[in-house]
Amino acid sequence: MKNKKDMAKEIIELVGGESNINSLIHCATRLRFTLKDRSIVKKSELSKLPEVLTVVETAGQFQVVVGNVVGEVYKEIMEQTSLGDGAGSDHSGSKGSILERAIDVVSSIFSPIIGVLAGAGIIKGILLILTQTELLQKTTGTYQILNAASDSVFYFLPVVLAITASKKFGTNQMVSVIIGLSLLYPGLVTFMASGEPLTFLSIPVLSGTYASTVIPSIIAIWVLSYLERLLTRIIPDVLKLLLIPAISLSVIVPLTLLIFGPFGIYVGNVVSSGYNYMYEVSPLIAGLFVGGGWTILVMFGLHKVLVPIGLNDIATLGYTTIFAFAAPANLAQSGAALGVALKLKNKKMKSVATTASLAASLGITEPAIYGFNLKYKVPMIIAVVSGSIGGIIVGIAGSKAYAAAVPGLMTLPIFFGPGFIGIIISIVTAFLLAFGVTLVWKFKMEDDVPDELHENAAEAGAVPFQEVSIGAPVSGTAMPLAEVKDEAFASEALGKGGAVIPNIGSIYAPCDGEIVSVHSGGHAIGIRNKEGVELLIHIGIGTVKLKGKYFTVHIKEGDIIKHGDLIVECELEKIRAAGFDTTTMLIVTNGFNYATIDVISHGEVQANDALIKISNEKPEDV
Repeated sequence: MKNKKDMAKEIIELVGGESNINSLIHCATRLRFTLKDRSIVKKSELSKLPEVLTVVETAGQFQVVVGNVVGEVYKEIMEQTSLGDGAGSDHSGSKGSILERAIDVVSSIFSPIIGVLAGAGIIKGILLILTQTELLQKTTGTYQILNAASDSVFYFLPVVLAITASKKFGTNQMVSVIIGLSLLYPGLVTFMASGEPLTFLSIPVLSGTYASTVIPSIIAIWVLSYLERLLTRIIPDVLKLLLIPAISLSVIVPLTLLIFGPFGIYVGNVVSSGYNYMYEVSPLIAGLFVGGGWTILVMFGLHKVLVPIGLNDIATLGYTTIFAFAAPANLAQSGAALGVALKLKNKKMKSVATTASLAASLGITEPAIYGFNLKYKVPMIIAVVSGSIGGIIVGIAGSKAYAAAVPGLMTLPIFFGPGFIGIIISIVTAFLLAFGVTLVWKFKMEDDVPDELHENAAEAGAVPFQEVSIGAPVSGTAMPLAEVKDEAFASEALGKGGAVIPNIGSIYAPCDGEIVSVHSGGHAIGIRNKEGVELLIHIGIGTVKLKGKYFTVHIKEGDIIKHGDLIVECELEKIRAAGFDTTTMLIVTNGFNYATIDVISHGEVQANDALIKISNEKPEDV
């Protein structure tokens, strides 16, 4: 039988390539594709593959039956395409410090459930208000139903995390779910609660409550990923379907109850106790640290490390102070962004900054941070100081969050209880302080060009144009920025444009122009064309960490280039092997000057093909 990687590659090619695949799932023996165009599938060649038992078209799906090796082939297809959303990335050979890898794991596991946690948190907050004001009794059916809807995600958190962890670690999702469910099995929970000794093969099992826990489930699925890889290598293909799940459950469930569960609960309690000890020693210091530092943690993705602590506190104590301290930090970013918006002269930038401020007030701070506050530096400093002051107020008031949610105006009900007035005062203070100081403080905004200076492009030192096209900098698969796996690019905080998943490592000039900046690492190139359009070519996500390794730069700042000139060469396979996404972004950094910026190529593109189109017609006043 062929190598599973080669087999997966052939199947991808014969179904029309990655760009033709809408989705892919698998069951016991077959791969189930939904395809954009089934007419381009080479069905006869696919059927002739020795490893393919048959090909079936039914119910709008294209099914490829490959037998007992379906799980391995599925994983290979996911790893060779962008369909997997990071599945199995823990074993992809990613590099980086232990801290960076830990943050990546926590982020990947918790990010998919942030929305549902926020939604459930809002419902719990509203129920809290209604019961404390005696507008709703806990004995009523209305309360019981809504409480079940909001509380289930927290009670069954080990199961929910088992699902997201299985995607991150590339394990069998159903086996992972059963492992999570085993921790909450009613008979086992009742036996543990009875106080009677519980043993497994004469080994004592420590009693514990695993509802709402975080760490035990994640550790269990991580270990499962290694066990599955071992079993896949040593068990014959014909027996894998039955033996791998049976052995996995027989090994991981006891290990979780004997080792991972008690260890996870212990670690979670130690970390939580450490934070709570700092809070008890001085709520002011805790408020200063979290309220001011939350935004800095967000910038580096480190804030997700505090989320499990907050969830653990809610599970064990019924509340957490972490989300309370984060609330004024988020509102401070909103206030600073609004101050920037009022200072801006360019109408397009003003509109974007206002939108970023609104998003930050709801807890989504990345557009405000990366788009404006960090960009102009001074507003960022003001926001951090304002968040610290708001955090101190939270500490003085003893405010707490009684449910988990993204801290913002829409989730204020989660703070209802002792200290609620303190939360209100803290967010108002942080917002107004950041807004007012940003508004009166003088700082440079060099890219803020008034609209009237662009009524005629020549006045800005550029050749007038109505419409201009910019080429793709590299060959590969074109995609919209919204699908890029990086919030700063996907949210268009850095500007509008397009992206390409490259299939070669040669990067070409997308237009005639001048090189205005070259990052020392070679992964980011700034270009200004003759029409005055300012472009950023950013090769890969997080590739700044490579510090130039695997990049060869052929240009320097000040060079005059022609459309199609080779500007950078990079070793794609080595970059990917180092654990980095090589998606290459083409961003119009001064896009606020133009009426529209549209991506005009989709799917497969060649370097120098037109990728984006820019219109210079003055937008109508809003």
